[in-house]
Amino acid sequence: MAFSVDGKLVVPGSEDIAISLWDAMRGVALQILYSDLDRVWSVATSPNRKVVVSGLIDTTIRLWDTDTLTGAPFLTLQGYSRRVKSVASRQIKK
Repeated sequence: MAFSVDGKLVVPGSEDIAISLWDAMRGVALQILYSDLDRVWSVATSPNRKVVVSGLIDTTIRLWDTDTLTGAPFLTLQGYSRRVKSVASRQIKK
């Protein structure tokens, strides 16, 4: 589970294929993103809340744009030999 720097957004990890964005103050879902392959092991948000980074059991890292509702990552990093159990994020400019 990851909280945005300002504490207003929460992104819970999930054993299913969903990545969801929640308003931490109101407790309501804002957006559902999906990973099309496998379980989400770790998540992080950029300081500006524009990007969610996810680490998956399928050995990929995916970056999601929180301003769009496409349901697809804008960048997938591949080539790791093991599942990605931890991710972190800095300010990311697209």
